[in-house]
Amino acid sequence: MQWILSIVFYEIQVTIRISMPKVPFRIEDIRTPPPLVLQRALQKRFRHATDVKSRAWVAQINLNPNKKIERLFLRPNTDYLKSNTKGTRGVYRYYWLEEGKIYEISMPLSWHKTDRFFARIDGGKLIRISSNEVR
Repeated sequence: MQWILSIVFYEIQVTIRISMPKVPFRIEDIRTPPPLVLQRALQKRFRHATDVKSRAWVAQINLNPNKKIERLFLRPNTDYLKSNTKGTRGVYRYYWLEEGKIYEISMPLSWHKTDRFFARIDGGKLIRISSNEVR
């Protein structure tokens, strides 16, 4: 969201664009490694290390005229600085979230549990909201 401020100063109009601040949000991307037999078979077949699908993501929510939810998945900045050798723990994904917009967030808590929720940014803080508030 942008605010446009126009000021007239000595008969000269000055226009200033003020954008809403973005807030950083970090998720640890916990991935479940595939079974060793499957991993070796895929490595022989494709000749490269296999990648496990990520369960950590953030999507910006837009409502279309039919009140259906449309998701725009955001691209993260990924940090491997504290990761283990397989990349199953310690990989962090950073997202920049804007105030006034609604997001759906999928955040892995462990190898078998994922927390999925709706949220918005208010005053620089992440606030969880229900699915009813989105519609």
